[in-house]
Amino acid sequence: MFANDNIMIQKTLVILFMTFMSFIGVYAADKAKMIISFHQAVSVPAPSDLTYESGDKPLFFQREPFLNNTHIKEMSLAEKYERTKYTSIFIELTSAGTDIMEQFSSRNIDQWMAIMVNGEIVNAARIRETLGAEMQIVLPKKVD
Repeated sequence: MFANDNIMIQKTLVILFMTFMSFIGVYAADKAKMIISFHQAVSVPAPSDLTYESGDKPLFFQREPFLNNTHIKEMSLAEKYERTKYTSIFIELTSAGTDIMEQFSSRNIDQWMAIMVNGEIVNAARIRETLGAEMQIVLPKKVD
């Protein structure tokens, strides 16, 4: 009887832990399933460039990324529930990725950069400062 009680307590703890993790919404991102890339804005679009509708005018980005999954050391997703639901991707770049991001962002202050997840532009942001090895990207919609 005592052994059954321990098993029941262990199962209950596992269920509580899983419920807690589901509630706070922190998940390790599977790099094989999530393809992230960063794209530079262009002022004069070419037919092959990417388009992102933002507000009253479209933004255009180079199809070829300047940074992608090969430059990502770690990444994770965090979903938060406040007034609206949004997803954040926390990213840590490799040493090479950090160098690329620092050089790119320092040369492109006040320019636009697009973030693609799984082949879709999910956000575009104006670069306000030099970016480094770690970043959080808040997405306006859920990422599958």
